[in-house]
Amino acid sequence: MNSQFFYAAAASCHFIFPGFPIIHKSPLVTREVVNDLSLLYYVKGSDKSLKPYLLAGHLDVVPVEESFWEVPPFSGEIKDGFIWGRGSIDCKHVVMGLFPPAPLWESWCFPKFLIFIIHSCNGRERKCKFNSPTP
Repeated sequence: MNSQFFYAAAASCHFIFPGFPIIHKSPLVTREVVNDLSLLYYVKGSDKSLKPYLLAGHLDVVPVEESFWEVPPFSGEIKDGFIWGRGSIDCKHVVMGLFPPAPLWESWCFPKFLIFIIHSCNGRERKCKFNSPTP
């Protein structure tokens, strides 16, 4: 992993913290930063007999070969009514969409089951076994 990618991935993970203060202050939520590149949240459920629920997204944008692009790939340039940029139609909305329900937790609307929220920034897309470091 090159240093430019590592810096960008780590920065994207830390972007989340100030943007969602309620979830980061909630006594129901525990956050773990994994290898400076990924976020793992545990949201406590009120019924431990229920199986946990997994919500996942990713924050990184994989590097590109710039010569293949009509515009700078990370510029977010608007051209012909479209946003051009690597990752512009990627699943970043999933990451942001997982947090807005957090204010409900402060209103005593606690989830019944444990929720794991994982946001990876590892730059790799591959199959692996859950809770296992190897594919």
